[in-house]
Amino acid sequence: MEDPQLAQIQQQVAEAQHEFDTWVSSVNNTFETKQQEHKRSVLASRDNIKHLREQISSKATEKQANEKVARKQEQERNDIEDKISAVHKETEQLLSVDQRLNQEIAALNAEKDRVLQEIEEVKQENDSACARKTQGIEWYQDRLGWSMKTKKRDTLSMRFTQIDPDDRDRPFSFDLVVKPNDTYEAVNMEPKIDVQPLLDELNTNNNLGRFLFRVRNAFKASL
Repeated sequence: MEDPQLAQIQQQVAEAQHEFDTWVSSVNNTFETKQQEHKRSVLASRDNIKHLREQISSKATEKQANEKVARKQEQERNDIEDKISAVHKETEQLLSVDQRLNQEIAALNAEKDRVLQEIEEVKQENDSACARKTQGIEWYQDRLGWSMKTKKRDTLSMRFTQIDPDDRDRPFSFDLVVKPNDTYEAVNMEPKIDVQPLLDELNTNNNLGRFLFRVRNAFKASL
């Protein structure tokens, strides 16, 4: 016959064993769940770390790009400032040149006025001299019966009247040639007289008025 007390103990042991197995199973399930959760957490952490590293790398690259852009902008700003400084300097130089040119223009205008004044004075003097020469020519023509015309580019035809007292209109003429060496030669003398000494004197002093006066006297002496 089975001992009731032993049976009760066995029953209690069986119940305890069942509770223990249940607890072990529960612990194992909890451990596996925690392990899975931990694994997922580790994987998620790795993904987060990878993502953060990628973000850090991207930010570093972006920072480098921004620094490069900043350096470029700084260089461009410095270049612009240098150009502005150069423009200011060039402007000052141009203003200085403009001022100097204005002074030179004023000096040139003053010099021009002075030269124009001198030209006017010379013109007046030349006009006066021309008037005197014209009066002299008119005197030669009226008193000495002298006239002149151009035969060629280098030849002047000279003609006198009022020499022969028996024929006041009788012509006495010759051609005066200007030679390439700027000396004079008398040709076609009518009537023929020797005027070489007078030509030598003319080629020495270039006094044409005196030469004509003496030639007329030579014509008169030949009568």
